Amino acid sequence: MNRAENPRRRAWTRWGVPLAIAAVFAAPPILAWLVYERTAWQPAESLAQGVLMHPAQPLKTPPLVDRAGHPLDGRAFRGHWTLMYLAETDCPAECVRLMDTLRRICRARTKPDARLQRVLVARALPEAQTNALARTDPALRLLLAAGDWPLAAGQVYLIDPLGNLVLRYPPGFAPEGLGDDLARLLRLSRIG
Repeated sequence: MNRAENPRRRAWTRWGVPLAIAAVFAAPPILAWLVYERTAWQPAESLAQGVLMHPAQPLKTPPLVDRAGHPLDGRAFRGHWTLMYLAETDCPAECVRLMDTLRRICRARTKPDARLQRVLVARALPEAQTNALARTDPALRLLLAAGDWPLAAGQVYLIDPLGNLVLRYPPGFAPEGLGDDLARLLRLSRIG
């Protein structure tokens, strides 16, 4: 009887064990591929708190000037993560409060980071308001738009270091959500 069992045992040892080991290592990637590609399963929602601009769109800017009157182009938004608020016309008191909120979010959620800049874009800023904003928040960049923007005014936009619009925050957004998005992006970003 031992002689009859030996060929079977040898065949199992020879082919069965390596095939079982291969199946153990091959099954997880194959199963993952089947679940992802062959079923309609997708994550239900994004982690982003803002409205995701999908796909990311390059920022198209009208002619811009800084506080000193020097002309700027879209390159002013490259190389940094940018929180840009596009004011309606000039910057009323509500705009000043929003810029203060953005400053606080940046301080609370991110360590002082050269990768992040805040920009206020308006059609016109009264001199007193410009000076007040510059005194209270020297890191804020104030830009004046000489033309029409293709973007909706009164919203905050997050622009990546390549100059693409990534997220949009409508009026009345939750500041905590913006802070969470910023912290996550700055932690995970490989582009800037």
